[in-house]
Amino acid sequence: MTNSPLLTRCAAMIFGGALLLPISSAFALVESGKVAIKPAVLVDQARIDVSQIISTQVSPSMRETLTKIPLGTINQPLGEMTVDGAELAKRLGSLASLFDLPQRVQIRRRGDLLSGSEVATRIEEVVKERAPAGSQGQIHIDSSRLPRNVVLPGALISWKVSPMSENPLGMVLFSFEAECEGGKAHQIMQVEVWREIAAARVKRLIKKGAAITPGDITKEVVRIRTASAQVPASFDEVVGRASSMYKSPGSLLRVVDLTDIGAIPTHDRELDAAAFVSRERQPTMHAVRRTKKISESADADMDTNGVIAANEPAPANIGAVIPGETEDLPVRMNSGKTAADTNWLVKPGEHVDFMVKSGGLNLTVPARALDGGAAGTPIRLVNLQNQRSIRGRVVAKGQVEFDEH
Repeated sequence: MTNSPLLTRCAAMIFGGALLLPISSAFALVESGKVAIKPAVLVDQARIDVSQIISTQVSPSMRETLTKIPLGTINQPLGEMTVDGAELAKRLGSLASLFDLPQRVQIRRRGDLLSGSEVATRIEEVVKERAPAGSQGQIHIDSSRLPRNVVLPGALISWKVSPMSENPLGMVLFSFEAECEGGKAHQIMQVEVWREIAAARVKRLIKKGAAITPGDITKEVVRIRTASAQVPASFDEVVGRASSMYKSPGSLLRVVDLTDIGAIPTHDRELDAAAFVSRERQPTMHAVRRTKKISESADADMDTNGVIAANEPAPANIGAVIPGETEDLPVRMNSGKTAADTNWLVKPGEHVDFMVKSGGLNLTVPARALDGGAAGTPIRLVNLQNQRSIRGRVVAKGQVEFDEH
């Protein structure tokens, strides 16, 4: 051993190299010749060092030294990296002469793949399981945000997906968890879920309590992205039911808008003014603008409930249909009286001065009367500045005062 060139090489390593090893370890390393390095290596962890690529048995102290020489990192399972011979020699420094260096070393990290289509299929099953019982329409799922494949740290043992969102529709989050031989994997995934139904869009004004016929509505496919009572009703469940409120042209009939025919008594079919104005203020709606005061002859144009039929031709003394306006509220006769009553100081449909008195402040705003009445009679009005429903008491001809009761 004393005349071996390997001894000289080890001495150079021990006394003049960058890394120092015990003499006994160096001798143990070189007694059998150069250390072999694998040209292709499969590893289990992200950090890669020289100790993982050698194929020759070396002493524990030598292996410990080699673990301190890093080659790089493979962050993802199934990832790869290549180290050429020149780079490896540079990393080894003075130890390079002890190794049989290949031209390159191919290193790959262990792992497994789960097909994204399998995950999508399971998510679809969960989505359908969560669908409310008896819900109308067909469920649709956009899985384009799911990965093509799920990379796992090792051979797959088991996996599951669990919903993280309470709402079964809309953008729904799922938690993906997998048990693998190389450890656990967890990932957040997202899909879009909606329900598609053939809804009923109103073609002409439907009165409160009126039966809904096929001629009143048109079928339109809509997407539902929220589980709510306010969602549109399906076309099939609308026909043959009655409307629980006034519905304007262009609006969709909702489940809460439906009631049984005859459920609303005739005397109770009066329009809720405030609700109707708030719904009807849409540019697609049509409105009846009254250009003249309602005269006694207007009684002939009212139905049995004293409400002007807004879907019928307007009388000449009332006005014409003007696109883009908010529809005027129907007129109601107060206490069964008619507009011909000579004691009335305010008639339905008249523009009046609505007065509010508070301390020393007197405020007057333009309003339109929905009811008629004599002095002291409480009536309903509409504030022409903001279209809100208000109440007042008749005090004089064309004048109504705020009624706090």
